[in-house]
Amino acid sequence: MDFYSLFEIQEHEKEIVVMLNNWLPVGIIDGHLHCWQNHFGRTLINPSAKIPGATFNSFPWELHLWVMSGLFFRVRWSAVAIGSPGDFSANNNNNYIHKLSTTNHNILPVLLAERWNSSLFIERMLVRKFVALKMYPTRKQKSSLAAKITDVFPNEVLEAVNKNSSAIILHLPRDIFSGVGELMDLADKYRNIKFVIAHMGNIYCYRSDLRFVLREIKKRTNILLDTAMVADSQVVAEALRTLGPGRVIFGSDAPFGYLRGRYIDVGDKKSIFQSQIPFNWVAPNVHCLYKEEKKGFRMMYLNIILSIKDALNILDKQNNHEVKEQLFYLNAKNIFRR
Repeated sequence: MDFYSLFEIQEHEKEIVVMLNNWLPVGIIDGHLHCWQNHFGRTLINPSAKIPGATFNSFPWELHLWVMSGLFFRVRWSAVAIGSPGDFSANNNNNYIHKLSTTNHNILPVLLAERWNSSLFIERMLVRKFVALKMYPTRKQKSSLAAKITDVFPNEVLEAVNKNSSAIILHLPRDIFSGVGELMDLADKYRNIKFVIAHMGNIYCYRSDLRFVLREIKKRTNILLDTAMVADSQVVAEALRTLGPGRVIFGSDAPFGYLRGRYIDVGDKKSIFQSQIPFNWVAPNVHCLYKEEKKGFRMMYLNIILSIKDALNILDKQNNHEVKEQLFYLNAKNIFRR
């Protein structure tokens, strides 16, 4: 597989790229980006990946710059950088990102913590080196109906973060509907923490009951949502309508956001990602069902921005410069300040 060709602008994307370059604010902070170095001499693409999060063995900062320079040639671009979500050393991830951030102020480094890290270690890292914390649910927790947020972020860790008035990027064990009760309690208990809910609570396709859970979230002003991999304008519009533009952060989940594809609703309140490229995690019998449509699939990074643009159009705020500044720059700057 030709790695670089994956990220070159395709013919059907060119007009959109030009339009977005003219529409976006001059400065952008991507509030959810993964960046890590290959420590094992492996190829950049993992041909045996069985889940989307394992697609890449490596994605260093230089590759992000190469991709973004081709997409947004007039935009000053920064990123809230998190290590690999795959099974790589968190210590190597953190050292790499911290070192990058010391010489490049466009990088806001996030500590990728593991379950055995002590709360004292996390507190020290947040004071000295990192702007926020992220911890991942295990595969077992993701599949468990009983998994709680505090199984991922233990209370002693939350107490350390609260003491430092830092932010956490929270990838919920399941989705916002399953975890809203606990989330509300934690946001009330730890009022100094900024809870940034990744992937808008893992809601990739619109659900009519979304507005009700967002109304609950609105009651806790220290809860925000990021748009990582969310390309449904109805989802984004509902969040903006209910919470306001000050509580939604643009995020892409790059390099996964560089993939071309789309989310579709498959019923039973579930969605799946259809990929233009038949990676190993794409079932061949599923991929063949949309083989003609995939030619028109766009890079998710573009789709995410387009969904924000369309949501602002729904709310009659598409040309509101102040709102765009909030979504694409100021919210992340204020939450993930150095």
